[in-house]
Amino acid sequence: MRFVDAHSSSGVCSPSRYTLLTGRYHWRTRLQSGIVGVFGEPLIAPKRLTLAGLLKQQGYRTACVGKWHLGWDWPIPKTRRPSFYAKPIDDSLTPDEDQKDLWKAVFSRRIAGGPTTRGFDSYFGTDVPNWPPYCFHRE
Repeated sequence: MRFVDAHSSSGVCSPSRYTLLTGRYHWRTRLQSGIVGVFGEPLIAPKRLTLAGLLKQQGYRTACVGKWHLGWDWPIPKTRRPSFYAKPIDDSLTPDEDQKDLWKAVFSRRIAGGPTTRGFDSYFGTDVPNWPPYCFHRE
Protein backbone atom coordinates (compact mmCIF):
# COMPACT_ATOMS: atom_id res chain seq x y z
CA MET A 1 0.00 0.00 0.00
CA ARG A 2 1.36 3.44 -0.84
CA PHE A 3 0.09 6.76 0.50
CA VAL A 4 1.20 9.77 -1.52
CA ASP A 5 -1.03 12.62 -0.36
CA ALA A 6 -1.85 13.43 3.26
CA HIS A 7 -3.06 16.46 5.18
CA SER A 8 -3.20 17.38 8.85
CA SER A 9 -5.92 19.32 10.59
CA SER A 10 -3.27 20.88 12.84
CA GLY A 11 0.23 22.22 12.40
CA VAL A 12 1.51 21.01 15.81
CA CYS A 13 2.41 17.62 17.24
CA SER A 14 -0.15 16.44 19.85
CA PRO A 15 -3.28 16.94 17.72
CA SER A 16 -1.59 15.53 14.61
CA ARG A 17 -0.46 12.41 16.48
CA TYR A 18 -3.91 11.98 18.01
CA THR A 19 -5.56 12.15 14.59
CA LEU A 20 -3.09 9.78 12.96
CA LEU A 21 -3.38 7.16 15.73
CA THR A 22 -7.16 7.30 16.26
CA GLY A 23 -8.56 8.37 12.91
CA ARG A 24 -10.60 11.05 14.73
CA TYR A 25 -10.41 14.80 14.44
CA HIS A 26 -8.32 16.18 17.28
CA TRP A 27 -10.93 18.75 18.31
CA ARG A 28 -13.12 15.87 19.53
CA THR A 29 -10.88 15.78 22.60
CA ARG A 30 -10.38 18.16 25.52
CA LEU A 31 -7.47 19.66 23.56
CA GLN A 32 -9.09 22.49 21.63
CA SER A 33 -5.86 24.28 20.79
CA GLY A 34 -2.13 23.92 21.24
CA ILE A 35 -0.42 20.80 22.56
CA VAL A 36 -0.50 18.54 25.62
CA GLY A 37 1.20 20.47 28.42
CA VAL A 38 4.02 19.48 30.72
CA PHE A 39 3.02 16.39 32.73
CA GLY A 40 -0.32 16.35 30.89
CA GLU A 41 -2.83 13.51 31.19
CA PRO A 42 -3.34 11.04 28.31
CA LEU A 43 -5.20 12.55 25.37
CA ILE A 44 -6.29 9.19 23.95
CA ALA A 45 -9.07 7.62 26.05
CA PRO A 46 -8.10 4.21 27.50
CA LYS A 47 -10.64 2.19 25.48
CA ARG A 48 -10.25 4.18 22.22
CA LEU A 49 -9.14 1.98 19.33
CA THR A 50 -5.87 3.17 17.83
CA LEU A 51 -4.06 2.25 14.63
CA ALA A 52 -1.75 0.06 16.73
CA GLY A 53 -4.72 -1.70 18.34
CA LEU A 54 -6.32 -2.31 14.94
CA LEU A 55 -3.08 -3.80 13.62
CA LYS A 56 -2.76 -6.03 16.70
CA GLN A 57 -6.26 -7.37 16.02
CA GLN A 58 -4.93 -8.49 12.62
CA GLY A 59 -1.99 -10.34 14.19
CA TYR A 60 0.71 -7.69 13.89
CA ARG A 61 3.15 -6.84 16.66
CA THR A 62 3.36 -3.09 17.21
CA ALA A 63 6.03 -0.75 18.48
CA CYS A 64 6.22 3.00 18.93
CA VAL A 65 9.60 4.71 18.71
CA GLY A 66 10.23 8.40 19.22
CA LYS A 67 8.32 11.30 20.67
CA TRP A 68 4.96 10.35 22.24
CA HIS A 69 3.63 13.72 23.44
CA LEU A 70 0.08 12.48 23.97
CA GLY A 71 0.18 12.54 27.76
CA TRP A 72 0.78 9.98 30.51
CA ASP A 73 -0.66 9.16 33.92
CA TRP A 74 2.26 10.80 35.69
CA PRO A 75 2.61 9.46 39.27
CA ILE A 76 2.94 12.96 40.73
CA PRO A 77 0.99 13.62 43.93
CA LYS A 78 -1.34 16.59 43.29
CA THR A 79 -0.05 18.35 46.41
CA ARG A 80 3.52 18.13 45.04
CA ARG A 81 2.85 19.32 41.49
CA PRO A 82 4.05 22.88 42.24
CA SER A 83 7.50 21.47 43.06
CA PHE A 84 7.74 20.07 39.53
CA TYR A 85 7.19 23.50 38.03
CA ALA A 86 9.40 25.43 40.47
CA LYS A 87 12.47 27.04 38.98
CA PRO A 88 15.72 27.47 40.95
CA ILE A 89 16.19 30.88 42.52
CA ASP A 90 19.68 31.33 41.12
CA ASP A 91 20.93 30.90 37.56
CA SER A 92 22.55 27.51 38.20
CA LEU A 93 19.37 25.60 37.23
CA THR A 94 20.24 23.14 40.00
CA PRO A 95 17.19 21.67 41.76
CA ASP A 96 17.11 21.82 45.53
CA GLU A 97 17.25 18.63 47.64
CA ASP A 98 13.46 18.49 48.05
CA GLN A 99 13.00 18.59 44.28
CA LYS A 100 15.68 15.92 43.78
CA ASP A 101 14.01 13.61 46.32
CA LEU A 102 10.60 14.16 44.74
CA TRP A 103 11.86 13.50 41.23
CA LYS A 104 13.61 10.31 42.40
CA ALA A 105 10.42 9.07 44.09
CA VAL A 106 8.25 9.79 41.06
CA PHE A 107 10.56 8.74 38.24
CA SER A 108 11.70 5.52 39.86
CA ARG A 109 8.11 4.29 39.39
CA ARG A 110 6.45 3.10 36.20
CA ILE A 111 4.72 5.90 34.32
CA ALA A 112 1.39 4.52 33.14
CA GLY A 113 -1.00 5.72 30.45
CA GLY A 114 1.51 5.80 27.61
CA PRO A 115 1.83 3.96 24.29
CA THR A 116 1.68 0.41 25.68
CA THR A 117 -1.73 1.19 27.18
CA ARG A 118 -2.92 2.60 23.86
CA GLY A 119 -2.33 -0.38 21.58
CA PHE A 120 1.43 -0.68 21.23
CA ASP A 121 3.32 -3.79 22.35
CA SER A 122 6.48 -1.83 23.12
CA TYR A 123 7.79 1.71 23.25
CA PHE A 124 11.12 3.50 23.30
CA GLY A 125 11.32 7.27 23.17
CA THR A 126 10.64 10.52 24.95
CA ASP A 127 7.54 12.33 26.09
CA VAL A 128 8.75 15.69 24.82
CA PRO A 129 12.52 16.15 24.39
CA ASN A 130 12.50 19.81 25.45
CA TRP A 131 10.50 19.30 28.68
CA PRO A 132 11.36 17.30 31.77
CA PRO A 133 11.95 14.53 32.46
CA TYR A 134 14.92 14.68 30.12
CA CYS A 135 15.15 10.93 29.58
CA PHE A 136 14.04 8.06 27.42
CA HIS A 137 11.12 5.81 28.34
CA ARG A 138 11.20 2.11 27.57
CA GLU A 139 8.21 -0.16 27.97
